Amino acid sequence: MMCSLKILVAILLLVIPYPQLQSATFPIPVDLELALLVDASSSMDKEEQALQRLGYIRAIRHPEIVKVIREGPIGRIALTYVEFYGAKDQRIIVPWTIVEDDESAGEVAGYLSEAGLEKGPFTSISAGMEMVGGQMLTNEFEGTKLVVDVSGDGPNNAGKPVAAVRDALVALGIGINGLPIMLRPEAVPYEEFARLDEYYKDCIIGGPGAFIMPITATDQFIPAIRNKLALEIGSAPTRSRYAESGARVVLVGTLQHTKQVSRSDCLVGETLHKEFLDRFWAEDE
Repeated sequence: MMCSLKILVAILLLVIPYPQLQSATFPIPVDLELALLVDASSSMDKEEQALQRLGYIRAIRHPEIVKVIREGPIGRIALTYVEFYGAKDQRIIVPWTIVEDDESAGEVAGYLSEAGLEKGPFTSISAGMEMVGGQMLTNEFEGTKLVVDVSGDGPNNAGKPVAAVRDALVALGIGINGLPIMLRPEAVPYEEFARLDEYYKDCIIGGPGAFIMPITATDQFIPAIRNKLALEIGSAPTRSRYAESGARVVLVGTLQHTKQVSRSDCLVGETLHKEFLDRFWAEDE
């Protein structure tokens, strides 16, 4: 039986080119599978969208980020960049791609530079998390770490309850970090939006070493995104590496259980959206 198996393997190696056999049969090892999940809902204004995109373009191709990637045990990561809004609306800007050097980092930055900015109604963080989490379990890569990075300016208001999806991903060994965008708290439509950092901490992030980095000023975007990526790709988070961004960092290193105690109302977005619709239909009658 063993002899027959060896003969079969030998035949496969002769018939199928090795790179094709490797990708088709064996997962490609990487230090990290990183899903960048980015808000493209209608609450994001043009400035926020442009700064968010520019931050990732500059961060991914920055020499510091490439250096951190190459210093990993394997020396490469797999990355995808996905924009989300409605429960059935996720836009893959960068499909799962290996980043391992200046050239591959530049290619990813090129994808982001060429893609136009779009947005749509609703904010389904949960649907986006479900999609990229499922991809992590079925793609051609095998990461030492699995991380979903969520950035946005509002709470979940469509799709499944986000905390339940968070708990499910954490149970599968997928960590979740957050970049709540809080540029104009005085202009938000609801008071709850002004506490978006607490919402992200209590309802979005999870897993060992999980953290959020609230963005409260436009000049924080680019350095904060770069430093955030450096932490996710590199070693355990430390506060000192965020010093240059000026952003407030909340490290939540104990969020490694699937059931977390939440101080925020994790259904606040759904509640506010329902109240808005109720008022709209009442006025229309």
